[in-house]
Amino acid sequence: MTETRTEQATCIMGRSSSKPCGRPATEPVPNWPEDDLVLCAFHATLEPLFQEAEDLSLGLALFKEWRKEARKHGNQPLLKLLDRARAEFSERLTLLDPSLEVVERFSRVK
Repeated sequence: MTETRTEQATCIMGRSSSKPCGRPATEPVPNWPEDDLVLCAFHATLEPLFQEAEDLSLGLALFKEWRKEARKHGNQPLLKLLDRARAEFSERLTLLDPSLEVVERFSRVK
């Protein structure tokens, strides 16, 4: 009997760091064009939270420009809305970031 052995890819999370994830890669990266990038089931489950944190950070970075444009046009309702949204984004990110850091720290395969 001949044994066929195929190499199991490992999760891409942290692959460029000194402590990459060592779990078997079983899940394709959501919304990623390259088929060869796959995550372990654990990181695939967390990917939406990482994406939300990235989106919130980008949104917060853009608020300054959006407020500048709203002020330029004297749009007070938009300024109020932007201030409220910025506060909500900041609060959500403040809650999300430490949680993701803790999960990542304790999720490494030993």
